[in-house]
Amino acid sequence: MGLAIIFSGQGNQHKQMFARFQSELDLSLIKTVEKNISCQLLPEITLDDNDFFSNQYAQPIISSYEYILWQTICDKLPEPVAVAGYSLGEITAIAAAINLELNELLNLTKTRASFMATSKPSGLMAVSGIRSNEIDLILAKHNCYLAIKTSEQSFIIGGYSEGLLQLEAELKSLPGMLSIHSLKVSVAAHTPLLTDKVAPFASIFNNYSHKLLNLRVVSGTNAAVQYSTSAAINAACSQLAQTINFDRVVNVLVELGATTILEIGPGKAIQNIVHKLNPRIKIRSIEDFRSLSEVVEWVSKMEETNSY
Repeated sequence: MGLAIIFSGQGNQHKQMFARFQSELDLSLIKTVEKNISCQLLPEITLDDNDFFSNQYAQPIISSYEYILWQTICDKLPEPVAVAGYSLGEITAIAAAINLELNELLNLTKTRASFMATSKPSGLMAVSGIRSNEIDLILAKHNCYLAIKTSEQSFIIGGYSEGLLQLEAELKSLPGMLSIHSLKVSVAAHTPLLTDKVAPFASIFNNYSHKLLNLRVVSGTNAAVQYSTSAAINAACSQLAQTINFDRVVNVLVELGATTILEIGPGKAIQNIVHKLNPRIKIRSIEDFRSLSEVVEWVSKMEETNSY
C-alpha cells in the first residue's frame, strides 16, 4: 500500500470544525490559533459568515485545522509516498513536509491572505459539462482564466465580475447540460490577476527554504514532484497566479505508488473529485470519521488489504 495525503482548500469550512475531534486534539495548539487570530474556536468558531469566509480568517483557520489534525495522527500513520494540497492546502502540505511551527504557518497564511486582499475585487466560478479545448476559446473573449482544472470537463474559472457575468451568459446559451455556479470568494486566485503577488509572497515564504523537506510534495501547477524545500515553496507561490492542474496531481500520486488517499481538511470536496477521476483509489475524507483513532484504523486496514 502507498498512502498519500491531500490537504484541502477553502470553501467547505464550517464553524464546528475544531469541535469534531476536540477530545483528541492538543488544546494548547488550539489556544495558539485563538490567540493569533483573536477568535474563539470552541465549541464553535465565533465569527459571522462574512468574516468566516473572508481570506483574512479562512486561510489561517483552515490551514491551522489541517496542521493540528496532521500533527495529531502523523506518527500513527505509515510514511506517505507524497503530500499535496488543493489551492491553500498546498501551503499546509509544505508546512507538514518541513515541520513548520504552528505560529509560523499562521503568520504565513495571514500574509498570503493580506496580499490577496490588496487585489482588485474579482471572483471564481465553477463550471462543468464542457471540454477544456472548448472552454479555452470562450474564456479569452471575456478576459477570464482557467484557475483550477479538476477533470477534462470540470473547472474553476477566474476573472473580474463583468467578465464572469458575460461568460456565464454565453455558457448558458450553449447546448448541453452545463453546471455553473459562483463561489464564495472575492479574489480570482490561480489566475494572472494575481501575478504581482507572487514575488512578495515568495520573498517571505523563502525564509523557510533552509528547512529540510522530509516528505515529497506534488505541486499543483505542473504536478511536479518536489525534492527540495525551495522548489516546493517557489511552486506554491507561483500557483497564486497559475492554473492548478489537480487532475494531473492525482495521476502523479498514483504513479508514485499511492493506492490510498486521506483528505485532511474541512468537507469532502477532494474525496468527491478523486472518486470521479479514479474510482479504484481508496480515498476518505478525515471528516468521514467520528474520531481520529478511526482514521488511523482505516488507514491500517487499507495497508493490510493492499499487502495481499
